[in-house]
Amino acid sequence: MKLVTYNIHYGVGLDGRYDVGRIADAVRGADVIALQEVSRANPKNGGRDMVAELGEALPDYFAVYGSNFEADAGSRLENGRAITTTFQLGNMVLSRTPIHLSRNLLLPRSRSFEAMNFQRGALEALIETPLGPIRVYSTHLDHRSPVERLSQIRFLRERLLNYPLEGGGLSGVAEIGLPDLPCPEAFVVMGDFNMLAGSPEHVELAGQPDHEFGMPVTADLPLMPPCVLALPAPISSPGSTPSGRAIPAATSASTTSSPALRLPNRSGACGSTGKRPVRTTCRSGSRWRDVNVGPQSFAPRCVEIQVRPCREWWLPRTGAERT
Repeated sequence: MKLVTYNIHYGVGLDGRYDVGRIADAVRGADVIALQEVSRANPKNGGRDMVAELGEALPDYFAVYGSNFEADAGSRLENGRAITTTFQLGNMVLSRTPIHLSRNLLLPRSRSFEAMNFQRGALEALIETPLGPIRVYSTHLDHRSPVERLSQIRFLRERLLNYPLEGGGLSGVAEIGLPDLPCPEAFVVMGDFNMLAGSPEHVELAGQPDHEFGMPVTADLPLMPPCVLALPAPISSPGSTPSGRAIPAATSASTTSSPALRLPNRSGACGSTGKRPVRTTCRSGSRWRDVNVGPQSFAPRCVEIQVRPCREWWLPRTGAERT
């Protein structure tokens, strides 16, 4: 499977131009697409309905949208009829296969002074895939406060791990004559996390390898060792990851440097670095080996990953060893 996550910055690129068509061209072909900063009636893009425009640009995808808030943006009375217009900003998930169920998880936030702080969310979508039913999350964390990001990650972890107990957005539908929904443990967390590898909030979500024994495998760690990757790559040249419980693909709108690269292996833990060229150390069995990855260019705020039902990983165009 091919999955793409992209913070589309309400449709406005680095050149200051609004263009939904080029966004659609960048992500078209993926099996699952997670988008952040999708808006309606946003003053910064002329009030465009991006949900409708993205649906028109990608007509062969099923889609769900979750607005994290609605603020009045010119509601009025016209000829005795109330016209409601609200500014909305949120996340979107698009899939080649039908989406069984979705819900919008509103993440904790604190009232801010002097600088704008808005409601963040993680849009959960239950999708039937060639690998079986998988939960996909399009996530956007706070961009200013590490403390707030920690609070948001702790809340998100509870939802990720407690899904089999909570049942997602809907359960017990046999009562109304509908087939029971799947309740998978497998999930993929994608989005704009606004954090750096090794930061306290990153460790809270992904864990931290021990200096001697590597990454511990525990039931309360949502991102297990063989499943962690944030890979910068051009849309035309994806990398791949092994299948696993969860895979985050994290980007940050506040930086143009590559996200940290983590090369996973079922038998051990991996180091990570955000420098160019990337040099990372990966343990295979009882041996450690270095893998060198040359500088790579990638679309800002856009990351593509592949999920395969196997234990191998590979990197294109680098000659990197397999483990």
